[in-house]
Amino acid sequence: MASGAWDYPANTRGYNFGAVIQAYIHDWAFRYAITSMPKEANEANMEFRLNKAEGMVLEIEKQHLLQKDDTHYSSAHIGVFYNQARMGNYAQSIHTGLVNAAPPDITDSREYGNVKKGIYGCWETNSGPFHYLVRGSWNDGKAESWAFTEIDNSYAFATRIEGSLWKRKNDNIGIAVVSNGLSNDHRTYLANGGYGFIIGDGKLNYSRENIIEAYYFLNIWRKLSLTPDYQFILHPGYNKDRGPAHVVALRLHVEI
Repeated sequence: MASGAWDYPANTRGYNFGAVIQAYIHDWAFRYAITSMPKEANEANMEFRLNKAEGMVLEIEKQHLLQKDDTHYSSAHIGVFYNQARMGNYAQSIHTGLVNAAPPDITDSREYGNVKKGIYGCWETNSGPFHYLVRGSWNDGKAESWAFTEIDNSYAFATRIEGSLWKRKNDNIGIAVVSNGLSNDHRTYLANGGYGFIIGDGKLNYSRENIIEAYYFLNIWRKLSLTPDYQFILHPGYNKDRGPAHVVALRLHVEI
């Protein structure tokens, strides 16, 4: 879920069927997976004709980069993905809508052979009580969003600071900044009145969707913790005419 532009294959609840091969060589990890795809966008039923619909991903990971000691080191991973299904094509649906003088409908261009491909990666650094990460993901944005969410490119920076700095060793605080965007075809489809399975309101005054999130993990007693969380979302749904939105959450966690 961290790489938003990876439209990772799964049913509505996030489950899937497939095969995964992994190899670990010292600090290196190599992973390959091939899985089924949903029959329809964000649907529960999966399709098992791998010659026409499949999701593939190849990932490489390296641990303990630039390591000084057990608390000062970095890690990185990068992956490429390729999804094929009976997806619609934004440009084709836009063209049909203009010809018919009607809003585009992504379902009219659904056919086997449409592909979504992309790349994602992350760099994480641990530096004593400070932890950082930089993450990015991108897909070509030609075929419709099919399984996860409507993001074609996403960039994030986050940091987590351990409470040992203020004599609360079991506490920590986290802050993240995320910026999500759409491809040219995707944004034109929405601006012309099209709808996806998550967003669309008849028009689009486009801007990137930007999010700031902060939380504080408060260890109250042994295995009892409380975490207040706040998100500020600018241009929700990529629309300058919407928002900003404020999301407040409170999590109580108990282990027995």
